[in-house]
Amino acid sequence: MFRDPPFRHGPGAAATPLLVLLLAIPPGARTRAPGTSAGPEAAFQGPVKDTLWIARFSEPSPADALPTGWLPISFGGDRGETEYRAFEVDGSHCLLGETQGGGSGLVRPMAADPAVFPRLRWGWWVNGPVPEGDLFRKEGDDFAARVYVNFRFDPSEAGFLDRIKHRLASRRFGGEAPGRSLVYVWGNREAVGTMSPNAYTDQAVVVVVRSGVAEAGRWWEEERNVLEDFRAAFGEEPPWITSFAIMSDGDDTGGAASACYGDLFLLGQRS
Repeated sequence: MFRDPPFRHGPGAAATPLLVLLLAIPPGARTRAPGTSAGPEAAFQGPVKDTLWIARFSEPSPADALPTGWLPISFGGDRGETEYRAFEVDGSHCLLGETQGGGSGLVRPMAADPAVFPRLRWGWWVNGPVPEGDLFRKEGDDFAARVYVNFRFDPSEAGFLDRIKHRLASRRFGGEAPGRSLVYVWGNREAVGTMSPNAYTDQAVVVVVRSGVAEAGRWWEEERNVLEDFRAAFGEEPPWITSFAIMSDGDDTGGAASACYGDLFLLGQRS
């Protein structure tokens, strides 16, 4: 855990899927090859065509303000919170999320067509996995780092109870809640490549991108094809993306979680 006094962004939250929908389109972006160990500032150099920014966490920002375009999200209760602030790790600027037994997130409302922009890239640095974390149990549903891709709710594909739940969630959060989610995580003990429903709901499928301690303490740049992952997770074509989110949490196990998030953006189909 980092020991500098962190900035607090809001109340505690349970480790459940993030439910917010607002629409925004960010400007263009920069990139480099994924799957390498490097700081986020070095990772995304040079102009890239057909790119949508989600976050520019590698750019210096005030420690006492939310990142531009991002909103705090929590589900109430007394389970504690995650504290987010601008930070620097290994000479690279990033957004630090850390908690001791809490869990809340940040969401970036944004509309995007995954058929046009299927490739998600991001950078992250993880201090280590969450002790006692376990993808397959509610009481173990904690991860040092999560990156959510949230998709539009389709009432024509939902049952009566799901439509009622969605309506209630939308009223609570002041906008239409999303339907399904892909959740890319730094796993605790699970094998890389594992894809499994979230312990709380089958409307969110967790994808383990990295795991354990072996690669912790270094910057990594990742790429996932959200179009292909949605098809594999849910067996159908995805609707539009409505928002993205990040979360570091330890509220189910009471454990510590800390990670720094680098830039996130979408890329178009490969030519």
